Amino acid sequence: MKKIFFFPFLILCVFAFTACEEDSTDPLPIKVIGNYVILNATQRSLDFSDLSNAAFKGTLTSPGGGIVRYELFVRRRNPNGFNTSNFVPLETITSFPYELNITPEKLADALDISVSDLQDGDIYRLIGYSYTADGTKTGFNDLSATLRNTDTMKQGYKWSTNMDATVDPLVPFNIYTPFAL
Repeated sequence: MKKIFFFPFLILCVFAFTACEEDSTDPLPIKVIGNYVILNATQRSLDFSDLSNAAFKGTLTSPGGGIVRYELFVRRRNPNGFNTSNFVPLETITSFPYELNITPEKLADALDISVSDLQDGDIYRLIGYSYTADGTKTGFNDLSATLRNTDTMKQGYKWSTNMDATVDPLVPFNIYTPFAL
């Protein structure tokens, strides 16, 4: 008699587990092409000993292809560690891939100073915001912790470069070290 009560329960369990089996074959979530900009830096510092050829260089790409505008802002920190400006607009980019070339002249123009005011040891903090056609804005704080903190993700939303008279091209550049705003 007890077997009669357990039989329907057993059949119900078998159908419940087989119904879920097909959905669970791929445990990964559906990939959504997001609002993301990648920065592949090719030249890491501004060479203070050769200002005419100094530049921070890299390629900005939009892997999802949905970014229609990217705004880049800069702030200067002097060798003593004091911010000498607020974030000011540096450049607006509307097509990808884009060869980023940040020169001392471009920095000085954005910061409204002369190139002669730039100093060996200056640090330039850069932040970027990307926009999609529907107006969705993405910044560093909108990224997941993995995107913000993993070097291989090459996020193009928050990084710094410096003015250095002793640039060593063989030293690897860690562009993705977070900085305090």
